[in-house]
Amino acid sequence: TMMGDTVNLAARTESGSKAYGAFCMVAEGTQRAAEATRDNIAYRYLEKIMVKMVKGSPRPVAFYEPIGFKDELSQDTQDCLDCFGKGIEKYLTQDWDGALQAFEKAKPLEPNQPAVTPGVDHNPSMVLIERCQVMKENPPGDDWDGTYPK
Repeated sequence: TMMGDTVNLAARTESGSKAYGAFCMVAEGTQRAAEATRDNIAYRYLEKIMVKMVKGSPRPVAFYEPIGFKDELSQDTQDCLDCFGKGIEKYLTQDWDGALQAFEKAKPLEPNQPAVTPGVDHNPSMVLIERCQVMKENPPGDDWDGTYPK
């Protein structure tokens, strides 16, 4: 049996990557440590997610998707990351319509596509589109810090 905050975080990372349609997902601490060592990998911020800790209350943890080596990204992938990043900016300010537009623009540029990439039935743009639609109908309030679920 394995227990502890690190194990809980690893489990959440594994299940989270599947939920976002990402092949790999890392917690903010890992992303920062990797970037401090080498800055040639492109990451995209996905979202902050509540993670249960062994001691204390659940806490929000930011998660990132490693995309690939910066100098090897296709133009479509770079464009996807730009659109997705604009969508995240709008999402975090609760501009749901602006976020939806950006994520819709990023969706066809995603490196992994349903019915094209084996084993893929959704991708981060699709997940954030759904999330925006839910948030638009049920706004999280002025005190929302971008953590899902609220």
